[in-house]
Amino acid sequence: MINFCHSRVTSARCSPMGPQSVVTLVTEALAERGVKFRIKVHPRCVTCRLFTICVSNLRPGLEYEVLEIRSKKHVCPLTGSVMRVVKVRPLPLKVALPKRVAVEGVVLAYEPIKCDRRDCNYHRFCDNEALKRRERIKVVGVVETLQCPLGSPLVLAEVFPLSLLVSSRTRT
Repeated sequence: MINFCHSRVTSARCSPMGPQSVVTLVTEALAERGVKFRIKVHPRCVTCRLFTICVSNLRPGLEYEVLEIRSKKHVCPLTGSVMRVVKVRPLPLKVALPKRVAVEGVVLAYEPIKCDRRDCNYHRFCDNEALKRRERIKVVGVVETLQCPLGSPLVLAEVFPLSLLVSSRTRT
């Protein structure tokens, strides 16, 4: 059995479920172990012959970390950049959650926090564009209590969409 220990949250404990790693393509500049990146998919990428091994398995809005660099290279037909085959893992998303439901290990349906305070320091965490409304997420850690200007009892939590997690029973 392989346990996943999430080290970014100091209170996180080892869990039998972790994010599934993915093989994809990145530019040579990003092909270094430990490099973190996000993707933006150009509309022309969808018709590219490399789409299925490049960005089709990655999710816009998520941050990924390079785990392993392979020797195979390709040239991106859109940019002409040399692309390297790499293995990556998604990193947890930081979202604002009501304090009463933000418990490490709990699975819940994501609901964005309704707020019009665009000047708030925490606004970006209240409605995470990488998550869909009612999407099932797993809380992997609680980072801190947020000082909501509206007085809502919120915490900053690290979560994974449940669709990205794999059970230890399916790992080898």
